[in-house]
Amino acid sequence: MADIVGYIPPLLLVDTDSGRRLINTEAQVFAMTDTQFSSPLPITDMQGVPFTGGVLTSNSDGVLPEFRPPVGTVQVLIRAGAAVTPVTDISLYAEASVDAAADASEAAAAAQQDRIRASEASERAIAAADVLRELAEHQGAPLIEDPTEPGTFTILNTAAIREDPAEPGTFLMGAPE
Repeated sequence: MADIVGYIPPLLLVDTDSGRRLINTEAQVFAMTDTQFSSPLPITDMQGVPFTGGVLTSNSDGVLPEFRPPVGTVQVLIRAGAAVTPVTDISLYAEASVDAAADASEAAAAAQQDRIRASEASERAIAAADVLRELAEHQGAPLIEDPTEPGTFTILNTAAIREDPAEPGTFLMGAPE
């Protein structure tokens, strides 16, 4: 989980009846379950300094300051006079976004590794098909799957393979020319 600090952004206070901004108006913050508005939450500014009495005051534009709700509090009720507004801590979305980005980055890295492994496996399969095709052209060297190691093959007629005298450690297929 990402380490995100709780954050409620500045909010504009508006009288819903008149549409006018509520200038220099006090507001308090409550838990979503505190519908009786009996226990204001202890809120702080972004530096961790508590608001006196848990009271926010809108400025001359009607904007409440940003604040931090108590740790673990995701949603709050802001009450200014009779107006009550539910607000969600936006760090919740930031945390989900950071976590999703980390997950996506890990998935992209895993996909890249899978692509590399698939490409390497494809190259090995093409090389193996070329060897099998060449062996099939030299009828003296039929193959069977090795029962002790599935996916590997045993040459039934080992006389059909011989070391290349021009390149020791490499082998030729078919009867000597």
